[in-house]
Amino acid sequence: MTKISPFKGIISFLLTLIIVIFIAYYFIYRDIAVKNIHVSSLSSGLSLQNVKQQYIATTTEYLKNIDNDLTNITNSIIPSGEDVKFIEDLESLARSDGLEIVIDSLSFEADKRADANGVVVLSVKAKTVGTWTGNYSFLTQLESLPTKVKVKNVTLGDKIDVSLVDSDHAPKPTDKWESSFEINVLKYK
Repeated sequence: MTKISPFKGIISFLLTLIIVIFIAYYFIYRDIAVKNIHVSSLSSGLSLQNVKQQYIATTTEYLKNIDNDLTNITNSIIPSGEDVKFIEDLESLARSDGLEIVIDSLSFEADKRADANGVVVLSVKAKTVGTWTGNYSFLTQLESLPTKVKVKNVTLGDKIDVSLVDSDHAPKPTDKWESSFEINVLKYK
């Protein structure tokens, strides 16, 4: 039998040890590479989920705003059959400012855009008599109604009483002011 020299034994042991280390290193490297690919995939999926979550949150907020806008638009149009109530509210508003109000005319006007949406334009012509402050307050409140009111024409002037005459036989102005106005509001059919 041949005897292996101790030097050859150490070299073969070290060679075997190096081969085992390289094999172990290969399996560890492959495991790390597979885990990196898995982590990268999870990271991409998480990023995609975050983008989707942000999109859903943005869309939800947008829909809430649209819902509020639609509610405001719906509330700015007189509901079907509520035109008499609107006129009564208009008269009540004038009386609350100490004014006398007379509705001269009511009419429905055709508008292609409004008609296509099931809406008609209600045109109201009226006059009020009272103090300047009352008339001014009424006209301000008229523009601030929750119903969308388009003021087409407004005149405001000192009321002349023909029964009172001065020394020149001219009618005398009173402390009353008279306003006449024309407004348009939208009303559901």
